[in-house]
Order: sequence, then C-alpha cells, then structure tokens
Amino acid sequence: LPVHLSYFPNRMEPGQIVLIDDGNMSLTMEKQETDRLICKVLVGGKVTSHKGVNFPGLRLDIPGFTEKDAGDLQVAIDVQADYIALSFVRNPQDIHTLQTALTDRSSLIPVIAKIERPEALTCLDAILDAADGVMVARGDLALEMSPEEVPLLQKQIIAQANRMGKPVITATQMLESMTRNSSPTRAEASDVANAVLDGTDAVMLSAETSTGNFPLESVEVMDRIIRQTEKELFRQRQHLISPTKILRSTPEAVCEAAVSLSTSVGAQAILVFTESGHTAMLLARHRPTVRIIALTPSPTVTRRLILVWGIVSCVFPQIDATDERINAAQDYLKTLGLLQEGRLVVIVTGERLGHSFGTNIIKAHMVV
Repeated sequence: LPVHLSYFPNRMEPGQIVLIDDGNMSLTMEKQETDRLICKVLVGGKVTSHKGVNFPGLRLDIPGFTEKDAGDLQVAIDVQADYIALSFVRNPQDIHTLQTALTDRSSLIPVIAKIERPEALTCLDAILDAADGVMVARGDLALEMSPEEVPLLQKQIIAQANRMGKPVITATQMLESMTRNSSPTRAEASDVANAVLDGTDAVMLSAETSTGNFPLESVEVMDRIIRQTEKELFRQRQHLISPTKILRSTPEAVCEAAVSLSTSVGAQAILVFTESGHTAMLLARHRPTVRIIALTPSPTVTRRLILVWGIVSCVFPQIDATDERINAAQDYLKTLGLLQEGRLVVIVTGERLGHSFGTNIIKAHMVV
C-alpha cells in the first residue's frame, strides 16, 4: 500500500501495531526497510484512498503545523473561516506556530486545539492557555491510547476547559449509525447526553452530515437530545461551574455577579454588549440558567459566539451613551421576540466600550 507520510517513522520494533481507517483494519509490523514496512494483517478490510494511518504508542516526530498546513492556511483566510482547528497538537508551541503564521498574514482567526495525542494530555493546561478553544477528538485519541480511557479523558478535558473559560467541542462518532439508519442507537443518544452533562459547549457531527444518508435527521435528533438533557440539567442546577477563587479582572467579577443576580431576580435573560465577544464568554463560563444575549457590532464575532455555550448573538451597532444603548437594544430585541415587556433582564455593559477592562456595569432592567 502506498502511503503519503512525510515523516515516516524510522525506528520501529517488530510487533508494532499499525491501524488504518480509524482502526477498522489493523496490522502488526514484522520488518522495517528503508522506505517500507512489511506487515502481517490482523484484521483486514477494504482500503480506499486517503485513509488515516496510526501507530499507537509510537511518538512520531511530526510538527503540529506542517508545510501542507501552511499552504492550506491561506485558503481558510480567503474564505473568512470563523475558526481554524489544528490537528495532532502536542504542545503549546504548535499553537503558537499557527498563531504566528496567522499574524504574519494579518489574520486574527481563533485557533481550536484538537486533542488526539497522548503528549497533549501532559501539557493540557498550557495548550488550553495558548488556544482559543479545544476539541475532544475522540477517534484518534482512542486509536493512540485505548477506547476504555477515552470516556474519563473526555470528562477531564471538558472540565479543565470549563474552568479556564475556553470553548470545548466534543466530536467523533456521536451518531455514527445514522450514516445508515434514520434513528440513533440508545448508546449514541446516551453519548450525546453525557457530553452535555460533562459540560461541553458544542457537539459535532462528522460523517453523519458529510457522507451519511440522513444528514438533516442527524441534526434534528442531536438537537432534541441536547434540549431534553438541558431541561433536567437546569432543573437540578448541575450545570453550574464553581467560580475560581481568584478573579483576575473587573470584567470577571462583574460577570460572576451578573449570573448570580440573574438567578436572584428571576431574569428572562442576560444582555451583554461586547465588541470582541470576550465578556460574553466570561458569562458563559458560569453557565447561567437563562440565555445570554450578546450584542456586538461585528458580524464575525456574532458567528464565532455561536460555538459558545448558551449564547444567542446578534449584530447591533455601537452606541456610546449607556442609556440610549440599553433602550435601543431592548426595542430591537423585542422585535426579534427575544425579550418581552414586563420582564426583568440583567444587563452587562461598560461606560467605555471597546477598551480593555471596560466592562464595569451591571443593571437589573425592566423591559418596557
């Protein structure tokens, strides 16, 4: 089988397992030559083009950001991608390399770190600190480690991302049977629900919507599972994340107080004015029981906030005067059906929008 591996492993011991196509086929290496491996097939199957090859337990000297990635990067910039996900991240330097390449091209696209190698787990905090979000890529993670380790690793990665306020996506084979069938298995429904219970910001469909026979049905089923799970989550208030002991900035303290206030007064929603989306993400970190409505003048920020837990984002012009800003926002949101007259809403804003640490106002506002 010809393989396109720029970084072919040069030191392999006989008995090394080789997995093809997400582990659907497995081989054991018997002999290594200069440019090929002689393997024995353990589990066979049909091999098609461009399928993944994994060497479980083998540390490959492959950079997280490759030459091919550098070429593909411009395409993502040209189409104005909302996020870029970097595969096989090993350490924070892989993230920094991609971010530098983006900066050199005058781009500020956020970076999602895909956690799918064991090395990444040893420096997860540093990777989360460097990246703008994280993806639990369970497919390759299970191949590189073992399937029985993945459920607990998923919980650990999600919990740490929640604590650090970084969006987290749970991905791979969530409704895999729906590539062929119009309804999921009970185990798949439980898998989606458990990701929600773990605290994930988003769940992702792959083959189900790219090559499956029931793409629309897959989305509808996943949506129903999420909504049903969140009803129970809110009822038991199990979604709440314990606040950090030390709040590093005024906006963090303001957002924590706003979430607490929204519960105390029975607010319909939390309304936040944000330019970069940062304040809205700080609010989402505390998982309030009501929706977060984020108003931003940037269409790009509006799209990016869709990924974050509990946020409804809308494009809204920047208005300098605080009272005028609030009144215009309530009128606009009433026309969208997001606010109702006679209901309380907690407002998070600042006297000087667009400035660092500018978020310094909380207001319990009656919609009129």
